[in-house]
Amino acid sequence: MSDKVAINVVSSSGKEYVVWGFKGQSIYEALLLHNFDTEGSCAGRGACGKCKVKVEGLLSTISETEREMMLPEELKQNIRLACQAIIQGEVTVYLNNYETLNKASLYHGIESNTEGEVKVQSFYIPGLDKELSIPIHSRIKETLKDYEVKLTPENINQLLSIDRLGRPSLELQAVIFNNKIVKYVSRENGSAYGIALDLGSTSLFAALVDLISGEVLAVSSITNMQRIYGADIISRISYSSQNDEGQRNLQQILINNVNSMIEELINETGILSRQIYSFAVVGNPIMLHFFAGISVKGFSSFPYVGAFVDELVLKAKDIGLLANWDADLILLPQVGGFVGADTVAALLNLDTVNSCYLMVDIGTNGEIVLHKNGRMWATSAAAGPAFEGGHITCGVRAGAGSIDKVFLNDEKELEFHIIGDQPVRGLCG
Repeated sequence: MSDKVAINVVSSSGKEYVVWGFKGQSIYEALLLHNFDTEGSCAGRGACGKCKVKVEGLLSTISETEREMMLPEELKQNIRLACQAIIQGEVTVYLNNYETLNKASLYHGIESNTEGEVKVQSFYIPGLDKELSIPIHSRIKETLKDYEVKLTPENINQLLSIDRLGRPSLELQAVIFNNKIVKYVSRENGSAYGIALDLGSTSLFAALVDLISGEVLAVSSITNMQRIYGADIISRISYSSQNDEGQRNLQQILINNVNSMIEELINETGILSRQIYSFAVVGNPIMLHFFAGISVKGFSSFPYVGAFVDELVLKAKDIGLLANWDADLILLPQVGGFVGADTVAALLNLDTVNSCYLMVDIGTNGEIVLHKNGRMWATSAAAGPAFEGGHITCGVRAGAGSIDKVFLNDEKELEFHIIGDQPVRGLCG
């Protein structure tokens, strides 16, 4: 492939983006590289017929696959299968499904904690003495001898720039974690942030939290682009086991998606990536295994057991997340089978309930927990396909252009309801 070309992307709200692709790429490949979701679920193989987009510009001729899977009316309206339409020059793509999420709705249900896990402490160190020259790192460690001091080379260089001869003392601020570890020292008040991640099969969610005050500062959510290799987790397990690079590919997609959310949070708040010191991560067991780069082979057959269920603590740098070099990545414990840490997190957020209750979490992977007399029973099922028209030709997710209701009116005539003011794209559950 050669010859870089402009791809103009227009969302259903009219917002325009300009990205770059190459002649010879499919629209599907080009959009995927820039995190645009075309809603296909067969990894661009031309098997599902669901990556329909309206395209104008220089493209390959209509393929036989497109003629078989699309209506003549669609072809007349310049609607193509993104995986079959090959770029030959500048193009404009109209996406019905690409919308900016309502941030107010993302904040719904989030309560700020009044206590953080980090504190900032002021302290003094002796100035640099030409008669008894002691390195600044040693002076800090001696003053903060009740704590473990773990500073980055970047932080030490910053401190060297303010450590000059002639100063009798130097006032500094230490960022202290869990009343044990000093991870940052500066002259100004230090800042420390953490990110809460919910790795859903269909959508990913991130919340930026001030670890000192406990305040939620910003939120972000995007589509989990793993869905191009299967809308449900079983399809992704199959892809992972049947392809040599499958496991790595699915992990990298998650990392790229999460890093794009981190960049959005950083841009919105003006913080620095080095100020992100911890991640708390929930999700179903398969998502957690993919994220950590651990094989999901155990979930492919009975008895459906993964490699771990207990809390797992990693370093964010080891999987390539944008964060402080020493940032912890904490994967919350799971229940087992296909019931994961997202269910554990939901239970932890319930008020103390002594009566019998049923907790239901309906997602692509759905979970149910029954509580009675202090005991709990949990199970899961693939709820998503039931609501998204999974494995039927015209099935789509609930969104603009989806038929979500079919009913008889008062005159006993058949009617249907379409979500949003858009042309019909398919049926959702």
